[in-house]
Amino acid sequence: MSFDLLADLSKDEADGSFSHAAETAVVAELMARDSAEVSTPNVTLINPHPKKHGNSIFGITRDPYVMCWVANGCVWDYKKQNAFFNYCAKEVKEPDNVRTNYYHVVVLDGVCVGVIGIHKSTYDKSLGNTPTLTIFLSKAVQGRGVGPTAMKMSLEMFWKKHPTTPVVIDVRTDNRWMLKALKKLGFSSKYVVWFRGVDYFRLVVNDDAGWR
Repeated sequence: MSFDLLADLSKDEADGSFSHAAETAVVAELMARDSAEVSTPNVTLINPHPKKHGNSIFGITRDPYVMCWVANGCVWDYKKQNAFFNYCAKEVKEPDNVRTNYYHVVVLDGVCVGVIGIHKSTYDKSLGNTPTLTIFLSKAVQGRGVGPTAMKMSLEMFWKKHPTTPVVIDVRTDNRWMLKALKKLGFSSKYVVWFRGVDYFRLVVNDDAGWR
């Protein structure tokens, strides 16, 4: 299924307090903001650290708008956040021949604004060890080119360690701003998958993407 068929797909609401109408309005705003953005943001990716990044990440992952687009659409509690930091602390010590998860904090101008990860899927066992990309950013910086910049950086870092390995991402079919960004990064649509009442495009990118 191609990106041109997006308009023909039905719209499903995510679990949580954010309505589809509100989501659509915000996505339209982000697309307009993105089209006006001309500069490359000052983004860096660093290893997650609970003392340095805990408060910022908790604020982001408690935002229903941000999390309605991610995984099961649920906000995080302290238990989930602590588990995330514990996992990251263990995984960063693993050798690349056994490591399956590469998470980083997204930093913009010295401020933590989100998380990005290339990791083994936790919700679809059919993917096996196929790496999956996940990203969530503070609403305040969305539409400013931060996401595409962070995704390029994350993919480059991953492919230096695992060249020729394809990376997949599942994106809600009504997340047009994200789909637009992914198309520019060379992601192509494989098929539609369904999780918890919501349709997602499953997309894939290889290390021969045109922007490299």
